[in-house]
Amino acid sequence: MKIIKVKDKHEYDVKLKDCSIKIGGKNGKFVPNINMSRWYDEAWLNMNASDTIVGNEVEEFDGDNLEIKVGSVNHKYSIGIEDFLTYEIIFEERSDKYKIEFAMNFPDGLDFWYQPALTQEEIDNGAEMPENVKGSYAVYWKKRNNQYKMGKFCHIYRPRLFDANGSWKWAKLEFVNKKLTYIMNKNWLDNAVYPVYVR
Repeated sequence: MKIIKVKDKHEYDVKLKDCSIKIGGKNGKFVPNINMSRWYDEAWLNMNASDTIVGNEVEEFDGDNLEIKVGSVNHKYSIGIEDFLTYEIIFEERSDKYKIEFAMNFPDGLDFWYQPALTQEEIDNGAEMPENVKGSYAVYWKKRNNQYKMGKFCHIYRPRLFDANGSWKWAKLEFVNKKLTYIMNKNWLDNAVYPVYVR
């Protein structure tokens, strides 16, 4: 799977299995937006980095990696292992921001299910959960069966912070009132060696 530039536009297409994704493209310039749809656009989700104001910045695309730098923050998109879209935010220098907020827009019937850590009873019964699923959100459409199968639209995994020395820390995900927030550990960021990568 590849990221493909839409001719004469600051917009890019990604085809992942049965999901269609568009990145960027708004008012004639590239902005850090992700638009996903499934089942012939019946279910869709727009994820907009609403606090990132793009001026004259222009994206860079080398055929595999797509990125735009706004101030000291870089937004980078690539296709990861198992054909996942990887979205990475890179902070080149320390700031007083400890949250990253995304405005989410979607139709009625798309539900976000928080994935808590397993209880001790579940663990004792043999249940397992990957670390990036703890505290994540599974997103489901209202319809099931046939082409919808279980109705799973996508999964938003818990992000992890890495610094230039390889130190890392999990961030917290919070979804409230159509706003998705990455909550980053203030003490860890204050002591990190920059650049810091959020992915």
